[in-house]
Amino acid sequence: MTTYEYRVTGCGGGVWRRSEWTDREDALEGYERASDEWDGVIGFERREPGDDSTIQRKQSPDADEWIDVTADMIHFEDEEVPA
Repeated sequence: MTTYEYRVTGCGGGVWRRSEWTDREDALEGYERASDEWDGVIGFERREPGDDSTIQRKQSPDADEWIDVTADMIHFEDEEVPA
């Protein structure tokens, strides 16, 4: 079974934000806080520990399927994702 790290991404105060990578439980708590405090779309992301090329995203933690984050999708400039 694959172990993942999780984080929350979205827009708050007119700038893109992201939480630190953490375990699922902490990321779920962060998602709830961000939903209340941030003003933009919030995504829930996971990756294999330390490997940005494996980032996947959902609109919310309870959404059905993960979508691979690729170079043509919105992602942070310091991350290398598949082309």
